[in-house]
Formats: sequence, structure tokens, C-alpha cells
Amino acid sequence: MKKPLIVIDDEIPFVFGVLEAFFEVHYLPGAKITNSDLKNALALLVRTRTRCDKTLLKNTPVQFIATATVGEDHLDTEYLIQKNIKWTNAAGANSQSVVTYTWCAILEILKFKKQKFRDIQLGIIGYGKIGSTLYQWARALEIPCLVYDPFISDPSKQVPLTSFENLLKQSDIVSLHVPLTSTGPYPTKALFAQTTLEKMKKNAFLINTSRGEVVDNQALFNHLQSHPDFGAVLDVWEKEPHIHLELLEKVFIGTPHIAGYSLDGKANASKQAIHVLGDFFGFHELKKFKPVIQSETNELSFEANGEFSFYHNLFTQIYPILRDNEALKKSPSSFESLRKHYPKRRDPSAYSLKSYEIQQKNQSVLKKMGFVL
Repeated sequence: MKKPLIVIDDEIPFVFGVLEAFFEVHYLPGAKITNSDLKNALALLVRTRTRCDKTLLKNTPVQFIATATVGEDHLDTEYLIQKNIKWTNAAGANSQSVVTYTWCAILEILKFKKQKFRDIQLGIIGYGKIGSTLYQWARALEIPCLVYDPFISDPSKQVPLTSFENLLKQSDIVSLHVPLTSTGPYPTKALFAQTTLEKMKKNAFLINTSRGEVVDNQALFNHLQSHPDFGAVLDVWEKEPHIHLELLEKVFIGTPHIAGYSLDGKANASKQAIHVLGDFFGFHELKKFKPVIQSETNELSFEANGEFSFYHNLFTQIYPILRDNEALKKSPSSFESLRKHYPKRRDPSAYSLKSYEIQQKNQSVLKKMGFVL
């Protein structure tokens, strides 16, 4: 019996050799997959670099598309539904990776501003898996937080929900964790344009790890020009990989869309995609697939000279975010190459810590952050 053909982005990790027993597999660069490549394909496994729409899929037999990413804005879901093409994304797969990135950015901002955890108000826009996890980390260290998400309610008042305008007015750091949408009652495309930025504190910091188009990059550049105390951390950009070079020079931290690029996040995304793929085609053996990550984590050292120094030192060992900032600012034209050859990074859950080396007050916080004690 002839095996069904699947086309796979050749940059998706942990999948090479996994599907060959069930499919005829063609590996191609994600940005270069064309309609002609899919003439006989029943399935497609992609990342954000493949726009899955009518142009790509017209007159093809594709029945199933999995994206090994949390975001789905590169999928024309209306067209896929119209054509009865099943699709799935890797919701929540890299949440710990993105939260770690955001947390490291917050630590660097606090260090730069010479502030302590309880000196700031953190505003979180979007209370899905990532936003809610960031909130839990922040509250574990008693950082005051405000949350805006028009799609959730909390009758028990356990989450400090507030209006969009109040969050902008009150927050010292605003972190974005929203999908990219251009329709509906609460579109997020260009959510942060000139009028929005003007409502923020003059010395606030904006962190965007969601999608580049959520922030109007030219408006942000203009705002940074006219507000020297304002700061920004961008991992995502409009028109990637051809990013706003003057804005890159202005931001506090700029990285090449790698917030979710931990090995653990990539492994989770690949696992989720393959499990759903197996279900769809009836290859239930694929439900057993579990990526193996070789353990190469180094010993962590601990400093006891103050709460902030403890966490800054610890997380800098896990993820030195300024390394990625320096690499992109040194060579912006290497945006895609920096993603392709990204250094190995692990989530906190990959680290087993010795509790006797850590003060009692920090142990419960570290457990909430995913560390194994």
C-alpha cells in the first residue's frame, strides 16, 4: 500500500526519522514550500514561515496541516475550514520558554532601573497560558500586577483584572501575550500605535513576545525618539526578517523571534503536532512519540547577597538574554541565521536544584517557576 505524502519544514526539530515508517516524507525549507510541492501531499507540517492559504493549497489534496508553533496567524483558518482541511497548532507548548524570556527581560529592566521587585507594577495583556504563568511567577515574588483580557472574567476576584486604559496608566512594565487578530470586537493588529503608547507612563517599558504586528514599529520608534526614558523589549517585529533597523538600535533589548526557542518548547511543539497527526491518519503508534533531549545542563551557582541578585544570577545562567540582544544588534541581516543556529537553551523544568543550597523562602518560589527541588 502506498504511503501518504507529507511535506515538512526542514527546520522543525525532533521529527527527522519519526514519520518515515508511516509516510513518504519530503523535507523542504519552510519559506520555500510552494503549491507544486503539495500536488500529491495529504499533510503539511510547518512553522510560521509557511503561509498556508489559497495560493499555497489550491487544487492540492492536502487534508491536514499542523503548525509546530503556538501562533496561527500564518494559517488562513477561514479558507482551511471552507475546504474542510483539519488544522492544529501547538497551544501552550513553549509557554515556559516564553515566560522565562519575559522574566529575564524584566530582571534586566529592574537591574537597569535599579529597582526591586516590589517597586514596580507589572501589566499583563492576555491571560492565556503564557500570561497566566507570568502572573504566577510575578506574584510568587509579590510583584504587584494588573491584568487585561477582554475574553475572560473572574467573579472570584482572584485575578486583578482591569481596563486596558487603567493598565496602561498604572503599569511600569507592560508585557504582551495576545494572538494577532484584525477582526472581531478586540482586534490586536497595531494595538500599540501612537495613541496607545501616549497613554503609558513616560518611563514605562513595553515587552512584546506575541506577534510583531501587534505593535506599530514606526510608532514605537517615534515614541522612543521623543520619550528618552521609555523602553522596549522586542522579540517579534513587523516584516520579519526585514526588521526596522533604526528601531532595533533604539530598543533596550531586541532579539530575533526566539522567545519560545528553548529545546523543551520545541520538543513539546513537535510532540503535539505528531500526536494529532497520528490521530488524524489513524497511526496510533505515533501517540507514543516523545522527543528525547540529551541532558547537558550545567551546574548552577547561587549567590546569597540579596533577593534580586539571587534571581538575576540564577536566570542569567539559564538564559543570558543580553547575548541574543548583542548578536542581533551586531548583525541584523543574520536574523534568520540566528534563529536557525540558535544555541541550546533549557526551561527551568530541566534543572534539578539541591534544596539545601537554597534559602527556604526561595524554594517555594522556584518550584512555582518549574524548577525541580
